[in-house]
Parts: sequence; C-alpha cells; structure tokens
Amino acid sequence: MTDLIQLLINGLAIGSVYALAAIGFVIVYSATGVVNFAAGQFVMFGTFAGVAMLLNAQLPWPVGYGAALLAMALFGVLFFAVLYLPLRTSPVVTIIIGTVAIGITMQNAALLAFGSWPFRLPSPVEGVNFIIAGATISAHAVAVVIVTALMVALLWLLFFRTSLGIGMRAVAQDIKAARLMGLKVNRLLALSWILAALLAGVAGLMLGPMWFADTSMGDPIALKAFAATIIGGFGGYCRRPVRWPQRSSGRILHLLRLQGPDLLRNHDLVPAGAPAGCVRRTHSGPGLIDVDTLSAPARRLHFDRRSRPVDDVGRLPPSAAQSCRDFGNRRHRA
Repeated sequence: MTDLIQLLINGLAIGSVYALAAIGFVIVYSATGVVNFAAGQFVMFGTFAGVAMLLNAQLPWPVGYGAALLAMALFGVLFFAVLYLPLRTSPVVTIIIGTVAIGITMQNAALLAFGSWPFRLPSPVEGVNFIIAGATISAHAVAVVIVTALMVALLWLLFFRTSLGIGMRAVAQDIKAARLMGLKVNRLLALSWILAALLAGVAGLMLGPMWFADTSMGDPIALKAFAATIIGGFGGYCRRPVRWPQRSSGRILHLLRLQGPDLLRNHDLVPAGAPAGCVRRTHSGPGLIDVDTLSAPARRLHFDRRSRPVDDVGRLPPSAAQSCRDFGNRRHRA
C-alpha cells in the first residue's frame, strides 16, 4: 500500500508536467493548425532557464522563477516572429518541419551553452516531506499537482471569462472571420505561442527538481505529451457545450412552439400552399430548429433527397393526412 501511494503521487506529478506540455500542443494547434514538434525542447529550455537564473546567477527562487518565465515568454515571441510569421502562407507541413528544425537547433544551442553535464534544480520546498499512510511523499510532487490544477483553472478563466480569451477562441475557430470582425489576429496568434512557451516554462521549472536537467530531456517529454494530446483530442479548447438556464431555454422553446411555423413559412422552409399541419423538414437533418416541437399535435411531412413524400402523418386526421400526401405528390410531379 505504501509503494502504491508513492507511485500514485509521483505518477500524478510527472503526468502533470506532460499535461502542461500537451496543453501547449493544443493551444498552438488550435490557433495555427501547426503541430509544434519542438514542444519538448520548449520544456527543456524552461528547465535550463531555471538553471541559468537559480544556479548560475544565484537569484532567489521567486525572482529566478519570474525571470525564467519572462525569458520563456520572450522566447515564445521570438519563435513566432522567426518561424511562424515568415512561413504562415506556406503549407502546414513546411511549418511543422520548421518546428522540427528549430527543436534540433534549440537542443544543440543548449548543449553548447551548458555542456553535456546534467544539472538539478533546487526546489522551493526542498527537504519537506509528508507522511501519508506510512508513505513518504515529497512536498514538491504535491506542489506540482496543485500548480498544474491552478494553471488549468487560470487557462479556463482566460479562455471563457475574458475578452482576450474569447478573441483567441474566435481565431481558433475561423481566422478569416476573426480578421473581418476587426480582431488583431497576429497579436492573438503571438499570444498563443507565448502561452505555449509559458506553460512549457512552468513544466520545465517543476520538472527540474524531479529529473536531471540535460539537453536530451525534451524528446521523451514531447513523445509523451503528444500521446496525451492524441488521447485528449487536438483543438479542444475553443469549444465547449453551451448549457442555458432551464428558464431561458423553456421560454425559447415556448416561443418556437407558438411562432415557429410562421417563421419557417417566412423563410421558405414551409412550401407555399402547404395544408395546415404539414411542416417540411430539410433532407439534411433537423437543422437549427427541431420542427417536431412546432406543430403539435400534427406530424410533419418528410421529404427525402428527391423530395418524395414519406408517410409519417399517421397522427393527423385521415383527411388532413391525405391533403398532405396530395400536396407532396403534386410538388414531386412538378
């Protein structure tokens, strides 16, 4: 049981790092359609930014962490300006290959700057442990899980509760329409890369005390983050189910029941001259309005792809049902 608890907490901590890298994957892909294969090197850069600030510059950890994240944000802007902007009109495959090339360049640049000897970042909660059911749990592992949950909550607030996040979701859904609506598309795209770099920086800073920081650490992280992205789904942050309050949805449904047939007739969804109780349904499906709710207790008259009437008027009185069938037959012969 003790080993199981330790494995569970440590697995959650490492999985949290993969989750942050995977979210960076999704943000960039949703906004640009590009799979950033340098995401692992982003995490590696975040770790070595911490090494530069905390070990080399000997900054206190709040200042060092802030400086490392600021460096990662600037790196995200640089990545956007150097790679994405010049290639934005090129095929997506070209940009993807560009991310692979930049990732290799990043790895070799870190090797030249820091050497091949691994480093270990200090943790702000170094040496603090918890005893849970006889298992010794590192405070850093618990902090990693908490920080990841906090980051996910902040991202949710950004995307669904701020105008900036709504603009990013609009760009992710339709970049041309967003540009026509006056949104600063390039700024929002740059922000997507900045967010991906910041998430990678946070992941790298949290991973440093658990792993040794070396220049080849990015590849296994990218592989596992990509697998997590595949399981979770690409491009998911710009959509969510809309849950209206019951009172509002009830009122809308009530208005559609009362005014729906007239609205449909005004928009040529009900053919002119159709008998009462016959509501046409488009062959492509129910569309935005479920016509089942519009003409109760009458049933609608279906038309298939060739506009042939289908007998689904069984609940109408016989005379009304025959009128609907005759009307459909006349339209089909015409």
